[in-house]
Amino acid sequence: IAQLSSIGMMIIDTALLGHYGATDLAAVAVGGGIYISVVFALAGILQAVAPTVAHLHGGGRAGEIAGALQQAFWLALLLAVPGVLILLYPAPLFALSRIDPAVEDLARDYLSLLALGLPPVLFYRTFHAFCNALGRPRPLLMISIASTVLHGVLAWSLVTGRWAGTPLGALGCGISNAAVGWFSLLGATGYLLCAGALRPYRLLADWQRPRRHALSELLRLGLPMGFSNFVEISSFTLMALFIAQLGATVVAGHRIVANLAAICYMLPLALAIATLAQVGHAAGARDWRRAQWSINAGLLLAGVLS
Repeated sequence: IAQLSSIGMMIIDTALLGHYGATDLAAVAVGGGIYISVVFALAGILQAVAPTVAHLHGGGRAGEIAGALQQAFWLALLLAVPGVLILLYPAPLFALSRIDPAVEDLARDYLSLLALGLPPVLFYRTFHAFCNALGRPRPLLMISIASTVLHGVLAWSLVTGRWAGTPLGALGCGISNAAVGWFSLLGATGYLLCAGALRPYRLLADWQRPRRHALSELLRLGLPMGFSNFVEISSFTLMALFIAQLGATVVAGHRIVANLAAICYMLPLALAIATLAQVGHAAGARDWRRAQWSINAGLLLAGVLS
């Protein structure tokens, strides 16, 4: 449900802009395709914290979990730099296709707004992987639902001009997405500070400096996952760049179909995340039989979903 809630914001944007205008929807389709590809690639790298923490948790090494999470936050900060630069300077990507100038200008402004919300999104995705590793999906569910509701209200008011006075169209969606990114990070921080179940881990106490070995290990695990995420999701999202030369209406239609594909993608992704956590717990405890059982169960459920 938490994974589907994250896609809910894309659906809200599509529904609102579908009534606003094809040019704005096309701009969000092109810009959103780049943004989603960047986020999924970088979040895939940060997903490395999940097997790391799950392995420590399963092996009874709770004292090392705080350090692993803090190093993952440092990695999120480092990855935010190239991510923001890609969003602020998308000209090389736009050059891949003959995009309508009006759509390109609007998509560029839309990406600039999303760049403001990328750092908190990456920090939140680190928190997301951490909670999954400990088998605590409830806070993710609550934050995701609250974020989706907030985005729905905020985007509606900005796109239509109900609060801002002037309808902002695609730019309203960009402002809302950036604001919701910071809201999600605020919720994650509150949970890390206040959740009683997490206090024994002292997650934000005795903050560590970046450690080359720890960061290298996270990259060793995360880079293959990030590349895999990028290939899987970009086959849908970046396609908008190449379709853009066919016109705003065609790109807008592609955006609608891409939303349906994203919904189908999120279900097995959620299953994979749950399987990863279970296998990590079993491997940390050296219970290879349970690890194999978790793998088999995940594959079976994936087959049922397909």
